[in-house]
Amino acid sequence: MGFVTGIADYIRLIGGWAYKGWPQRGSGLRWDEGYVVTANFLEYCQGLQPQFVLDLNARMIDSYSDAYFAELLGKSVNELWEDYQLEYGTPGPAPAQTFGY
Repeated sequence: MGFVTGIADYIRLIGGWAYKGWPQRGSGLRWDEGYVVTANFLEYCQGLQPQFVLDLNARMIDSYSDAYFAELLGKSVNELWEDYQLEYGTPGPAPAQTFGY
């Protein structure tokens, strides 16, 4: 479920509709925690390969596998999560999400 809500927030993020109270990049304990944590992680992966989210979406037509990350980016999703957290200083758990504009 976290991955699905993360994709929805990723669309908000790239569309310029992010909320002011969203946690900072690097927040969270798991890449698939959901909402903005996952959205920010997907944005990071997209920065590694510009067609990443499009290619990931195409592979998920019938099923999902964490292996898709390695196939597309050359690293496991857990390795990518570690790289992502190092990139942003690992702020830790995401605070409660607020929805103020």
